[in-house]
Amino acid sequence: MAIPKPLKLLFDKSSDSSDISVLDEVGVGTIRWDRYGRAYRWMKNMDTTAFVAKQPVAFDGTNNGGTESYFEKATRVVTAELMNAAGLSVAAIAASGSTNKCHGWVACYGHFTDAVVVTPATGGNDIEIGSELISVNVAVHLAYGGNAGTAPAYSNHFTSLEVLATATGAATTTLDVMIKCL
Repeated sequence: MAIPKPLKLLFDKSSDSSDISVLDEVGVGTIRWDRYGRAYRWMKNMDTTAFVAKQPVAFDGTNNGGTESYFEKATRVVTAELMNAAGLSVAAIAASGSTNKCHGWVACYGHFTDAVVVTPATGGNDIEIGSELISVNVAVHLAYGGNAGTAPAYSNHFTSLEVLATATGAATTTLDVMIKCL
């Protein structure tokens, strides 16, 4: 039996920020793992709007051009793409057509620190450890999607690793989440 090749680690050293240039189109769709078991996918922003850091993004179902490229292209989350969560942008990614070719890393699996989450409305459900969080139509945050211990609404989703009590529903805050968008 052959020994599998070791996975290439992304962010292996504190001084190493990336091994793919923002101009790289060949590596689009590439997944890299860090030493903590988190996965990142190099994706192209197909949207005319730039992504902000930590923004939920979706696989672009309308511009995918085939099965392989489905995993290469991202867009802002809209109602038609809610079930196609690709993950959270690690940093800002320029809009499609910009001079830097609009590529960037999307966290697609594992622990993610300080994801932006809308605070649940008073009288709604508290976010508990294990609650499902989902993307929201044309928003830059996650929202409550289901109780801890219940089946998730979508196969690609986010799980809260912290508790957040109800409040006004208007403000956002940050929570650590587990991303499951491979």
